[in-house]
Amino acid sequence: MLNDQSIFITGGTGTLGKVFLEKVLIEYHNVKKITIYSRDEMKQYDLRRHYPSDQFPKIQWVIGAIRDQDMTGFFCTEQRTADSMLYAVENRRGGEIFIPKMIAKKITSVAQEIAPNCEYEIIGLRGFEKISEKLVSDIDFEYIHENQDYWIIYHVNFESCGSKSDKITKRVVNVDLIDCQCANKSVFKYELN
Repeated sequence: MLNDQSIFITGGTGTLGKVFLEKVLIEYHNVKKITIYSRDEMKQYDLRRHYPSDQFPKIQWVIGAIRDQDMTGFFCTEQRTADSMLYAVENRRGGEIFIPKMIAKKITSVAQEIAPNCEYEIIGLRGFEKISEKLVSDIDFEYIHENQDYWIIYHVNFESCGSKSDKITKRVVNVDLIDCQCANKSVFKYELN
């Protein structure tokens, strides 16, 4: 039924899209082309790792719904997330929030890294959307400290929270590094591979 056909999967990185893609690849070996369309750059990146272009040349990737060319976000790999979870468990005292230092990038730059040849359309912000992210609320700024790889929010006096050795180097003075619009590449960089 789908052999010799071109298939366009909207929401291709969602639960149903991923299952449908897998089913098509298993059951229809003579599909001409499969286009995966998704708004979520990170999910598309993850799915592309499961279906690399050299092994699955029939799959094309399209990132859609880029709202604004200046929209920025912080990005972190799955490995970095797992490492951060272990770091938090090993270095916790109680009540802290650990935030890995991540690079802020424009969404358009991420789209180019993930799919350099894909086309995308700038469709404009919806009324409730922000153009950038903040990793820490204004209320938490007075509690934030940092070391080489993490920002750490302490809501209690960390001096009296136990005997674990601290890797804290200083209180955060430049809160702009935590604001996506102001962050730059001088911050600890954990590249998307």
